[in-house]
Amino acid sequence: SYDKSFYNDRLDLNAIAVYEYQKNQRENNRVDASNFPSDLTPYITSAASITGGTANFTEYAMASALTRVNLGWEGKYLFSASIRRDGSSKFPKSGRFGYFPSVSAGWVVSQENFLKGVETISLLKVRASYGSTGNQEGIGNFAYRRTIGGGFNYFDTPGFALSAIGSPNLKWESTDQIDIGIDLGLFNNRLEISADYYNKKTKDLLLNRPIPNTTGFTTILENIGNIKGSGFDFQITSRNFTGSNFNWSTSLNLSTYKNEVTKLYNDQPIDQGFVVRHAVGQPLGSFFLIKSLGVDPETGDMKYEDIDGSGTVTSADRQFLGNPLPKFYG
Repeated sequence: SYDKSFYNDRLDLNAIAVYEYQKNQRENNRVDASNFPSDLTPYITSAASITGGTANFTEYAMASALTRVNLGWEGKYLFSASIRRDGSSKFPKSGRFGYFPSVSAGWVVSQENFLKGVETISLLKVRASYGSTGNQEGIGNFAYRRTIGGGFNYFDTPGFALSAIGSPNLKWESTDQIDIGIDLGLFNNRLEISADYYNKKTKDLLLNRPIPNTTGFTTILENIGNIKGSGFDFQITSRNFTGSNFNWSTSLNLSTYKNEVTKLYNDQPIDQGFVVRHAVGQPLGSFFLIKSLGVDPETGDMKYEDIDGSGTVTSADRQFLGNPLPKFYG
């Protein structure tokens, strides 16, 4: 890290460089047995029969480098820029490393001369930022590799078989986000208000794509989707009482978020079970179901909408009926 002030302490510079490496290994062995003679001897050798066993080993590694520079002029004009490079063993060499830059700027308006005389306003800050982040969560440690596993035995003859089909073109899922916000402090910061609007786009979404069962598998993990999303964040904090032995503050926050799938593999929808469908033009994870029309008062049976007019309600009558995203939360 590096800290320095210039021009009679009017310009503040802070710079930092970070390198991080981590490796995670996990090994597991398990033996199952039944019919123990007593709770006082809970050991495998005391059991009448060994019923099963398993063992596995897995590992992954991450290497990251980050550089960030912060600049401040007279405490009023703020600027920050950074770039990070992340590498994960979960991806093949062609897509192992991702580059994720960010930049932000802020203007502390309350430090300007035309607002310094306004006692009501303790802080007024306007800010904006753009940044990119990477995601590798939810995928296996060897998702890009075609792997072979044991345990496919025939009578007493041990056997191996293909346990994962592999996806050799995997790469980082990334999200670009723009944020515009304002911070307001009133009455010596006894009342603080923050408001933000954000807009983000996720590309190369990591999803399991259906494939023909003749391959021996039903899905393959690929970078096949894009999503756009936006929302607002609001927060109000009040310091109602501040004393030597007792403090009382209250905080209220409210957030909204909506998203839409903008791209899939050949723009074909992807079903997860009978309930969820990912489809272009719909929020991610939308509910795709048969619509209930209520109870038939004559029979007491549930009635469903026959949207294709076939006279019989089937899976072809499924339709989008909402999504798991709340309209707001807080």
